[in-house]
Amino acid sequence: MHQDELLTRQSVILDNLNVGIVSVNLKNQVIYINPKALSLSNFPATAHAAELLGKPVEELFVHLPKLVEQFSSNTEANSEIQIGENQFIEFKIINLFDDEKKLVGRVVELFDITQRKLSEEQMRLQSYALEAAASGILITDSNGIIQWVNQSFSEITGFSKEYALGKSPNIQKSGLQPEEFYRHMWDTLKAGRSWRGELTNRRMDGSFYTEEQTIAPVKKPNGEIGYYISVKQDVSERKALEKLRDDLVHTIVHDLRNPLTSITMSLDLIEKILLNNMGLPTEQLDVLEIARSNTKRMATLVNTILDINRLENERIPAKPVVVTLHKLVSDAMKFQVSLAQGKGIELINGVPLTLPLVAVDIALIGRVFQNLIDNAIKFTPENGVILILAELESALGVIKVSVQDSGPGLPEEVQHKLFQKFAAGGPGHGTGLGLAYCRLAIEAHGGQIKAESTQTGTRFIFTLPLADL
Repeated sequence: MHQDELLTRQSVILDNLNVGIVSVNLKNQVIYINPKALSLSNFPATAHAAELLGKPVEELFVHLPKLVEQFSSNTEANSEIQIGENQFIEFKIINLFDDEKKLVGRVVELFDITQRKLSEEQMRLQSYALEAAASGILITDSNGIIQWVNQSFSEITGFSKEYALGKSPNIQKSGLQPEEFYRHMWDTLKAGRSWRGELTNRRMDGSFYTEEQTIAPVKKPNGEIGYYISVKQDVSERKALEKLRDDLVHTIVHDLRNPLTSITMSLDLIEKILLNNMGLPTEQLDVLEIARSNTKRMATLVNTILDINRLENERIPAKPVVVTLHKLVSDAMKFQVSLAQGKGIELINGVPLTLPLVAVDIALIGRVFQNLIDNAIKFTPENGVILILAELESALGVIKVSVQDSGPGLPEEVQHKLFQKFAAGGPGHGTGLGLAYCRLAIEAHGGQIKAESTQTGTRFIFTLPLADL
């Protein structure tokens, strides 16, 4: 290959590099500059390299005074420059020597490091945020060995960063959770899914506390799990307050049951005596019926509060049996027919008879249907329609059920709290305990429930497990 052809090829390569290259002689005059260096030197787009050949380096780098300063000596240099607010450049000055070790010129390399600096700044801010977070944060490698913890982790657990690094999160193990609990947690994580839950952990001083924790796997580019990130909060105080509240409610509710039972029995006895002895006018019978009806409502409320408390504390385990969903819906509708007819509302059981069987606790799920139908009747105007549908979700192994009314829909302000206790759907529409019960009963079957507004009203959607035949 001829020398001229070699030089031409070298020139083509240098001209197309994504690195700025500038060569200067011993007089600091520019003898070569590639297009990338021209753009990084902040020259107008219309400028040409040929116009700068032979010019002093000070003129080329007039916008980079920090770089020009380095040419006052013959030492090599490597530094960064910020141009304005949004651009960063790294430069290197390299001395060139001939075969006799004699300095013959210098080469400047220019790198646009703006994206790298912005990424570093973002990482720095994220690091500050993680360190300053009120929640304890812990990062382990794929083997569960602690790689990093933040200050809040140390404040919550009492374990210093120095002590925790290189150890297993088992240093917090209280022994109060069964091994099955941890097996389920690790099976979930190793499958690439996040795990959320509550557990009792141990502090450095040996004391126990209740912790709410979320653990998420972080995958490498090749799809393998490289790290686990755990975010934890000490909820001991909240749990103690909840227990105090639940104990108080439980005591009050229990104390109400006996008087209510006595009142109901007394009303029945009064009605029986008076009817047998003298008969009663219609007006007095109506008064007795109002008293009996309201007493029944109070008893139902008391029982619902107790059942919700038991469900929250898993003292009412679901006892599933194999059943036809169409029949379960029909049975639930029987309790609501008279109420619906009083408003001219049509109840439609649209559950196909051909659906596979489900495995549910008939008492729990039957009451779910009754609560949802009762709720729909309250919000559906006269002569409206309530439709119950169901379809198979074979991929998930569940039946998806929907209860649709023709009411006004859900106000936005109640949607986020709809399934919380005492979160009623509107003034004069009950205590809000019915939907809280529905959520807990569905979750006891491994399902989920949600509500959504539609163009024709409100739809409640939940899932039920298929029977394993």
